[in-house]
Amino acid sequence: MVGFRRFRVLACGLVAVFAMTLSADGAGQSFNLDIGAAFLGEAPDPTYAGGGAAGYWNLIDLGAGREAQEVELRDLSGNETFVTAIPEGSPRDLVTDLNTAISGRTDSEMRLMRDYFVSLRELQVVGLQRGLYEVTVYSAGTGGESYPGVVEVAGATSALIQLGGIYRTSLVLGQTHGSALIEVGVTQTLSIFPDSATDRSINGVQVNLVPEPGVGGLRCL
Repeated sequence: MVGFRRFRVLACGLVAVFAMTLSADGAGQSFNLDIGAAFLGEAPDPTYAGGGAAGYWNLIDLGAGREAQEVELRDLSGNETFVTAIPEGSPRDLVTDLNTAISGRTDSEMRLMRDYFVSLRELQVVGLQRGLYEVTVYSAGTGGESYPGVVEVAGATSALIQLGGIYRTSLVLGQTHGSALIEVGVTQTLSIFPDSATDRSINGVQVNLVPEPGVGGLRCL
């Protein structure tokens, strides 16, 4: 009987360690991406959450006038990962002056929303573990015009995110940003496609792994 109890305690401990490992891996599979230009300044502060989770913001610097580059991503804690962001296309223009109402601001939201590149055909996030992700996409509109746009997000499943206008002084869900739940499968790839109505422009993306139910609720009796 004593031997069985010891075995049960040992087994429970191993299960708990495995669950903690899963939890840590899950935390390492969430990312914040700021699409802009490095010469304009820093990405948002790690304390800035936007419409998703606070954490380290990766600056996806497409670089005006040159080919888009693959970027190795850091997770929300700032740790290096094997996940990469791959912008597809040759962005032709850097847009930096969206609205005079936000000129002079230096806060994190301003850093996220003030600049983007047009003609970005696709943004891939490659190397994600399989699972369900909440994907939040930001688009400030183009040229100060408030025409709507659609951003398609695809993995093993796909969804359309409707965006209805431009960024003025603050984020507005359904206007400046929107979210969708997407399954990432065996390809380990998440793809984001801005449509022509948004001039193929996005300001940022947040990719957050949704924890599986019950991982944190283990019990050993």
